Amino acid sequence: MNTVLVAGTQTVFSRLLDRVPAPTTLRLSALPWALCFVGLWAAPVSAPAVAMAVVGAATVCFTAAEMAHAPVMSALVGRLAPRAARGRYFALHQLSWSVATALAPTVFTWLLRLGAGWLWTALLAACLASTVLLRPPRGRTAEGDARAGVLPGDPVQVRER
Repeated sequence: MNTVLVAGTQTVFSRLLDRVPAPTTLRLSALPWALCFVGLWAAPVSAPAVAMAVVGAATVCFTAAEMAHAPVMSALVGRLAPRAARGRYFALHQLSWSVATALAPTVFTWLLRLGAGWLWTALLAACLASTVLLRPPRGRTAEGDARAGVLPGDPVQVRER
């Protein structure tokens, strides 16, 4: 279902998000992921027919988050990188995903050994952390920072007069 949704709707979905600033899109993409994780956490305690519907809805939420996050994150990396170092920025970005992909089975297995609740709590905490950490500091807006190419969390630059 995920593959069909991405292949069939990614372009339209991306166009809908074109006018939303990148930091806002990244922050908001954590919400459907959180909904997905809550659904998958709850699915096993439901009747089989309900569980299947919940897993289907969770898959749609996961796909929406993926389609919002992936193109925006790649574009943001390219936009923020100095032209001469763009390849290094993309390589580091890809390396971060590769390391996470390599570590995920071990970390998820460890969390599942502690109990399923630990896995879902950790994933929900990561979603919450991303919404908080991607928020611009007071006095700055995500829209202004996105136009200026400033990453959330960067120190405020003071201009000398």
